[in-house]
Amino acid sequence: MGEAENEIAYLFRRGRGLSSRLISWYGNGYGGFSHVDLRLRNGDLVGARDDKTYGFNGEILKPGIRHRPWNYEKVAAVSLATKPCSLTEYNDWEAFALKHIGDQYDPAAIFSFITGIPLTSGDGFWICSQFGVDSAQEIHCLPSNLCVPDRQITPNSLRLMLNVSGFTIIDKPPQYSGLLI
Repeated sequence: MGEAENEIAYLFRRGRGLSSRLISWYGNGYGGFSHVDLRLRNGDLVGARDDKTYGFNGEILKPGIRHRPWNYEKVAAVSLATKPCSLTEYNDWEAFALKHIGDQYDPAAIFSFITGIPLTSGDGFWICSQFGVDSAQEIHCLPSNLCVPDRQITPNSLRLMLNVSGFTIIDKPPQYSGLLI
């Protein structure tokens, strides 16, 4: 995909289904995003999902934090957040992402969004935006003392946080036009 050598990158998506549209609307209104993945240097993605997706050889990946190809699903909208970084920062960020592959998804955190009751499955369970927040905190792109628990941050909130933290936001990036339905 011709990615920059040293940059931190997050790929935001809005899926086609009703649940994706509801998540994207929550906290943003129309035009928001329902999912975020960390985009590695080679273009591969790492992120937490609550559904089964396809892997590199067409294998079905179960929910949780998984390593996926950039084109694992068609989407209604896509946005890319990038920020130049040092090689050390990139390596630390990627190491954080890779060490969590296999961790489980946190359905209780999603239930919390719906009900307003603070719930979680605990450590080792993630939602996509929490994983994104924690990865950015790992290399000090975001402060560690946020006023909201990381399990309550939506993809839309993370996108805004990255934007005000010096990330460049590109809606409909040309290299991902093949994802759009």
